[in-house]
Amino acid sequence: MNAQPTILYTEDNEITHKDMVNAMSILLDARVAGCLENTAADNLFETNNRYDAHVLDGTTPESESDYGIRLALHIAYKLREEHRSGIVSVCSTNESILGGGSMAEEMFPRDAANTELDELHKNGVEFWFKGTERQKMVAWLGTCLREDAFIPRVEWLKRVGEGPGYKTEERGIIERGLAEFYQSISEADRGVFLHTDFPALFSRIREGTGVREVLDSCRLPDSAPKGKEAV
Repeated sequence: MNAQPTILYTEDNEITHKDMVNAMSILLDARVAGCLENTAADNLFETNNRYDAHVLDGTTPESESDYGIRLALHIAYKLREEHRSGIVSVCSTNESILGGGSMAEEMFPRDAANTELDELHKNGVEFWFKGTERQKMVAWLGTCLREDAFIPRVEWLKRVGEGPGYKTEERGIIERGLAEFYQSISEADRGVFLHTDFPALFSRIREGTGVREVLDSCRLPDSAPKGKEAV
């Protein structure tokens, strides 16, 4: 991993894009190359392919194609070809990747997004559901970057006490708790997700405690808040 993590990120909704770039920049202490279009991300990767993580917007009605999925597979292939490590993920509302759904047939015809979840996983690409899991995805990225390794989604969810299923209808208690916290982040929180004990934090959230209230007490033993000495 670079001294400061670098992330290539695409999201076609301008408001969400701004919020997520801000969250990842602060919570992961990362340099984020944020793009509203996958074509721009493609160009950035071709000119500077030394990112630690790549989070790409999957097939959405706005993007009109499976460009993000194809780009994620291309990046994963290039990393393998060059024997380099890296995190590659797609964040999308495309339920057809998960095998269908009431929304999928109308919005994402099978011939428009012909990539299934097992193909993504087989090629070293993870998938998170946009809107209901993206906050949790940032926590996952924090663990991957800290350990300098690609951790499969299912393995990470098991670590933090969460079930492996995808939440496509509504956000769960963890996602809601993280989303509320994201509204209050500041420079004082820089890099905090690189040192957070997420199993402990998520356990406290399930008990009904706010993230801000317990974040300092859910740090890993070998870390201390920015500007504070380890006890």
